[in-house]
Amino acid sequence: MKACGILPQIWRAILDGLVTNERVKVLAIGNATDPNSEFAQALKDTAWHVVKISCLDTPNYKEGREVIPGLAGREYVKRIKDRYGPQSNEFKIRVLGEMPTFKEGTYYGYEVAAAREKGQFAPDYSWDPTAKVYGFWDLGDMHTVGLFVQFRNSPHPSDRLLLRQSGPRIARIRICFASQAL
Repeated sequence: MKACGILPQIWRAILDGLVTNERVKVLAIGNATDPNSEFAQALKDTAWHVVKISCLDTPNYKEGREVIPGLAGREYVKRIKDRYGPQSNEFKIRVLGEMPTFKEGTYYGYEVAAAREKGQFAPDYSWDPTAKVYGFWDLGDMHTVGLFVQFRNSPHPSDRLLLRQSGPRIARIRICFASQAL
């Protein structure tokens, strides 16, 4: 199993139970397919020595031939680029070895990431009991997300999307959208 797929409880058991002094080392290898995973957090932590390897840095890619059997090269890079595009989350994860913008496999990931980038996330907006609630679901591999949206008659900054996440971590996140953005 790659390090990003390791459950938070296992990470805690390793870091809090097995790493007892500075001589104990942990080697975690993988692609950060979930920016909220324990592995992704370790990649941002200065206590970890992180080595990022992009497919573009491999001998197979640089030489344009199979120098190391089984290692990604130009054919793999082209396949991912053609399938998802060079600006895609998948290309960032699989080819460049970068942190994803959102969790791999989520349906509304691009939209939520765009809202986050535009500063449309809000810390708290109260629910309007007079407005109709629309529900949308994003069934992921480990997490299921329910999106609850309320619209108002006029453009108002408190028109919102409420996101509830279930799974190993329960969270309630509120996202603010202006009516025109929807």
